[in-house]
Amino acid sequence: MSAAVTADQVWREAYATCPSEVDEELPIVEGALPASLRGVLYRNGPGRMEAGGVRYQHPFDGDGLVLRFAFDGRRVRYRNRFVRTRELMEEALAGRMLYRTFGTNLPGGLRRNALRMHIKNAANTSVVVHGGRLLALWEGGVPHALDPVTLETLGRHTFDGRLLNRASDRLISPELAFAAHPRRDEATGELWSFGAVAGWRGRLQLYRVDGDGRMDEPEAVPLEPFSFVHDFALTPRWRIFFLTPVTFAPFKVLAGLVTPAGSIRGDEAAPVTVLMVPRERGGAARAIKLTAPPAFLFHFAGAWEEERDGSRVIVDGMRFARFPSVDDLLPREGHEGAPAPVLTRWSIDVKRHTVTDEPLSDHPMELPRSDADGDGRPHRTVFAIARAPRSSSWYLTGIAAVDVGGARPVTRFRDFAPDLPGEPIYVREANAVLTLVYRARERRSELVVLDAGNLSTVCVVRLPHHVPPGFHGTFIPTA
Repeated sequence: MSAAVTADQVWREAYATCPSEVDEELPIVEGALPASLRGVLYRNGPGRMEAGGVRYQHPFDGDGLVLRFAFDGRRVRYRNRFVRTRELMEEALAGRMLYRTFGTNLPGGLRRNALRMHIKNAANTSVVVHGGRLLALWEGGVPHALDPVTLETLGRHTFDGRLLNRASDRLISPELAFAAHPRRDEATGELWSFGAVAGWRGRLQLYRVDGDGRMDEPEAVPLEPFSFVHDFALTPRWRIFFLTPVTFAPFKVLAGLVTPAGSIRGDEAAPVTVLMVPRERGGAARAIKLTAPPAFLFHFAGAWEEERDGSRVIVDGMRFARFPSVDDLLPREGHEGAPAPVLTRWSIDVKRHTVTDEPLSDHPMELPRSDADGDGRPHRTVFAIARAPRSSSWYLTGIAAVDVGGARPVTRFRDFAPDLPGEPIYVREANAVLTLVYRARERRSELVVLDAGNLSTVCVVRLPHHVPPGFHGTFIPTA
């Protein structure tokens, strides 16, 4: 990469369409795989960044590409497949863009966008393995089921119809949204999730799925005012949501004047409503609302209960000072004024109805994963993509490990600049962190295995092509 290439250009090149689907053993170009690294890493993200020659305008729009890395302690077998959503296949057959996306309107102006409210299900945000199924997730719609070995798309998954909207606004939202961040309770085998539904009256759909993949009848909590809710935290007694009021321009979206992403505006002065929902059946009717200082969160690192009765709860997450605008999330010169996400701890006293917060690191960071994997147990270390506190670049070019278990938090940082790492996934059995790194000079990607203790390189595995840095994944250890 020449010195003239900017960080913005690196980002644009990284978020180009993945050129191919492959199935092959990958070469190890540095180090050796830990013998204890056995299992499968699944990862999802936007892999196709255009349709019919139209470049998507937002990284959230790309069609989902699921990656599968199978480890046996010595070798890595790799397979990648696009999620064959109904919309993707229709566009492939037509040879042109047919659907509006979260951040991109159809070419042709008002004539082609007005009254077109079917937003494409990109199936591009995360993956979960539960009840013998591999599900590709996108928070605006239903999951897509995939074969966990071949990655063949099996179809839209509605949990035996539980995600079909039977309310009066079903013409607007015929399917209920299922979030990209479900939480699995390792102690009970349950999967907990939610979905934000705009409809005539905004509401938060609450889901419980048993260990065999059967979903209970969903419950609902009104969202008044409506909030952008991407993630939540889970403890043995609570489902915890941070609700930041946002405003939409639904009539402008309906008229085709703006995209859904472009219609969202946040209020940095508005306080956060902390919604505490008991986990037991009927908990939605007994939800507790607390007030916290203004903030916005995309992602939580984890939560746990400090008191045995659940009256005091600790929540760690990535705090933005305000809801980031579309421009804040796109490559552009400077990014002056763009909010920087900071790892923050909230202490919630349910009895006293108080919420306090404190920063845990001065490194801006996002896409957190903990060594407890957010399942309601206390964690000691939070891993995330990050940048140095006073970096001249807006981009998160490194990996941070924040030790929050001592008397004061300690941050370790490994910078990959000008390369772009993806979400770091902790593997307890190998005490390792897995991250997919886009190499700017070679324009290809590598899977890097890091020592979780000091972030040194244990092993580097080379992919045959580049993959956009993407979003979220999961590691399933071999039984």
